[in-house]
Amino acid sequence: MKPPEDFNVEVTVMNWLEYQKFRKDVEHPSWFKLDNRIYRSESLFEISDTEFKAFICILCICSQRKNETISFVSSWFCWETGVSFSVLKQTLEKLSKDQTLTYTLRPRNVPGGLTPPENRENRERDSESASPSAPFDFEILYERFPKRPKEDNRKSAGISKLRKKIKTRSEFERITQAVINYAAHCIAKNEKYPIKWPNWIEKDWEDWVDRTPATSSSDSILDIKIIDNDPEVRF
Repeated sequence: MKPPEDFNVEVTVMNWLEYQKFRKDVEHPSWFKLDNRIYRSESLFEISDTEFKAFICILCICSQRKNETISFVSSWFCWETGVSFSVLKQTLEKLSKDQTLTYTLRPRNVPGGLTPPENRENRERDSESASPSAPFDFEILYERFPKRPKEDNRKSAGISKLRKKIKTRSEFERITQAVINYAAHCIAKNEKYPIKWPNWIEKDWEDWVDRTPATSSSDSILDIKIIDNDPEVRF
């Protein structure tokens, strides 16, 4: 059976940052500006309702990452949003014609765009090894790591440590689980002063891989799903 197509997608929403002014004291904005006349926009006239949904989801990711240029894996986007790849591709094609955005699609981990043979050797090799430039999304781990309010949490220092420490998929899965456990623990305990991000990576993360987090009466559960090398947090 032929595997489904999977692409690295890069999208730039034109003039996004010109209209979005983020407060400096808000590290993770939960909203963004959207023209209340968007339903009358000429550039969106020919897109379908599902294509409109795909566009809004792209804007949401731009807001989460505070950037007009975003990258994601097509299989992750489709899994999270319920939008098919064909709809995503049609959305990008239509909106690029109106210069609402620009985009590139690049087949994932396939030199020259060729599909490698599906066999046990390839699957085992790909699941355990990764080059130093493998697309592990350390940004999402930082975004969901519990942080001290109004303090410099040294984001770049922590991510630099991760790039040196995490080289394989199995290591990435372990530290992802550690973030899940530690974040759940801090939520349950209402921890106001969690361990600082780079210090936790340097000394503590391995202690949280198999540790059962504290429980609380809250029904909120933190969960990070991993598709290939790209995690996403769901609540």
